[in-house]
Amino acid sequence: MDVIQFLRTLYRYLPLLILLPIVTVLITYVFVRNMEGEYRARSVISSGIIESQSAPGTDARINRDQIAFRYANFMELINSRPVISLVSFSLLRHDLQNPGRGFRPDTPEFEDLTPTARASLIDSLTYYIDSTQPLDLTEGYGLTVYNLMVAKGYEPEAVTNRSRIQRLGQSDYIQILVESENPRLSAFIANELADLFIKFYRFRQNQLLGVNIDFYLEQVRLREIQLDERSRRLQNFKVANSITNLYEQTKAIAVQVSDFEYLRQMETRTYRGAESLIDSLDVVLTDNSGRDFTEGRQAALNAQVAASRRQMSELNRRRVNAVIRGEMALADELEQQVAELRDLLHVSVSNMNTQAIADPRVAREQLITQRMLLALDREQARQALIYIDRELQRLANLTREFARLEAIQDTYVREIDLAERDYLSMLDRLNQFRLTQQQTINSGAQVEQIERAMPPRDPLPSKKILIILVAGAGSFGFALVSVFVIEYFDLTIKTARQLANALEKPVFGIIPGLEDDELDIPAMFAQSSSNLTIKATLSLVRHLRSNTLPYTEGRRLIISSTQPKTGKTFLSILLSYALAQTSRKVLLVDANMLSNKLTQTFQSEPALERYLRGEISLDEAVSPTTHENIFVLGCDISNLTINEIAPKAQVERAFEQLIEGYDSVIIDSTMLVKHNNTRELLPFADSIILAFAAGEVVNGLDRELVVELNEAPISFEGCILNKVELNQIEDVYGELNKKRSYPRRVFKQIIRGNIKGAFRFKRAADQID
Repeated sequence: MDVIQFLRTLYRYLPLLILLPIVTVLITYVFVRNMEGEYRARSVISSGIIESQSAPGTDARINRDQIAFRYANFMELINSRPVISLVSFSLLRHDLQNPGRGFRPDTPEFEDLTPTARASLIDSLTYYIDSTQPLDLTEGYGLTVYNLMVAKGYEPEAVTNRSRIQRLGQSDYIQILVESENPRLSAFIANELADLFIKFYRFRQNQLLGVNIDFYLEQVRLREIQLDERSRRLQNFKVANSITNLYEQTKAIAVQVSDFEYLRQMETRTYRGAESLIDSLDVVLTDNSGRDFTEGRQAALNAQVAASRRQMSELNRRRVNAVIRGEMALADELEQQVAELRDLLHVSVSNMNTQAIADPRVAREQLITQRMLLALDREQARQALIYIDRELQRLANLTREFARLEAIQDTYVREIDLAERDYLSMLDRLNQFRLTQQQTINSGAQVEQIERAMPPRDPLPSKKILIILVAGAGSFGFALVSVFVIEYFDLTIKTARQLANALEKPVFGIIPGLEDDELDIPAMFAQSSSNLTIKATLSLVRHLRSNTLPYTEGRRLIISSTQPKTGKTFLSILLSYALAQTSRKVLLVDANMLSNKLTQTFQSEPALERYLRGEISLDEAVSPTTHENIFVLGCDISNLTINEIAPKAQVERAFEQLIEGYDSVIIDSTMLVKHNNTRELLPFADSIILAFAAGEVVNGLDRELVVELNEAPISFEGCILNKVELNQIEDVYGELNKKRSYPRRVFKQIIRGNIKGAFRFKRAADQID
């Protein structure tokens, strides 16, 4: 919507835009004309926020936004419901303590109070004010108090509406402004609000600090208990598993394993060497028959040697353990015992050799002795290997057990570490809160009233005019918004462009809406008129004639509609007169058998039905008119359709004869809905044009009919928009030559962007049009 269209829209709603603000201003004036003067009292308190930030030990890096945030919270607390309720209690107590001398006249509710009830009410209000305790004002005793406050206008909502809290620039001071009809009341509210807020603020700070410090102390105590519990669990675990230092114990086991591995290698080497030598001696000491010459050994000596071997194995085991533990003195003593036992075994073996049955041919005492000693060494090495393997297995099991214990110990240590960090963190929070507590106490001590309110002498300037102007401007804005809403939801067609966009078909022309005294079509074409509407209509009709000429020259044109009361009959007559003015012979066919207005207008003979049935000829059926080039073929009113009057072939021949004696044939038919006559006429005509009326809505049915005509066996050319407002035709007709004042002409030229032409005076040559 361009500016001109917007201004035209506003002009259409000009009564609403003027009357609504006027009515609103009058109503507002009636309400505010007796409004009393207002008195403003001012009280100032110091918040102590900036001073507390500059105290020693505080962080000086707090930015301006944080300070502004704290001030906003501070002012909201002043204006909070608990503080305002205390002020309401104080106001009510004042009037109860001073009967007849209150800030406002006593109401029947106050006059009905007995002295006892009055005194009890004063004591209760004093208690709530001194203790800063809230009172439920919605039921019981609280509801009674609230009703008394409402009777006097002292309820918290009223006090809030009359109070305004502001910070004085970037300073540490906050002012309280109170406005009322009584100067003493304004000063009282301002002072009471400051005093009761300071009292409430200090009480609240002390209460919150006490609750918070107890919370932090309890949290520190719980975390300390948790840390002690986890430390005790680790201690019990070490005691239960004999753990002193897992790392050193594991390291000692690794050393023992290394030593045992070394001893195992040495004993394995000894065992294998002795076994190899014994195998060699067995070959020498055995004859060809395989009989051993040591069969003469005695059983007693054998038992003695076996016992000595077992004793030597035990001593070797104890010597190895002593060496591993580093007890070298014990190891040397055990080594000496082993040597003595070895000498004893040598003696026993010698005795066995002496008593043995030897081959008389060969002396083998030395070989036998050597074999017995080698067998003793092999047995000693085998026993040592068994013991070493057993110890290695024990150490491996011990290593796996230590790994399991170390994993459990690490879990306990991690839990203790987490508990310790949590404990230290909460302890740090406690210390930080104690520091903040001290700062808050200092800040609360700095909150004080530095300027008490005094009853003002003069009232404020009257706000009556301002209220009236605001009411008028608000109502005008509301009316303007209403116009926008109405236009936004208004889907009616007003211009040819809107119709073309809605139907996606061309609009051949527009016809302004005419009054009853302007509907004389012959006079419109016969004589010139100074009437702006008639002049515009005549020009637009000629424009329509030029646009529709290709579809009317030697053709049969149907003018129909999709909605009622679009003026299609009037358009048919208007178009026929426009064509007749160019010396074309025009035949008007009234095919609207539901309402034969065309026949009635020209008072012609209703002969269409008889002509279609072939009862009369075309010349006999046609009636002349007052215009020599316009002829009418009238019809009678009936419920029949074209195909019901005569067979289709006969109707087709009848319509083909219509064009033979005329330059143009215009057929005024019925609507496309509610009657089928127009659909039956489509095969007998050459083209069709739909008529629409401005101010109507193009709905879904209209679009479906347009689609149907696009697919029908006829040329659907476009539309005509009828009954257009005169202000909406400038897009097609051009600017209307209205009689406007000079300021209006200048304003319109400026709106159109013609700044230079707006201030140009008419020259003599411009007067000739």
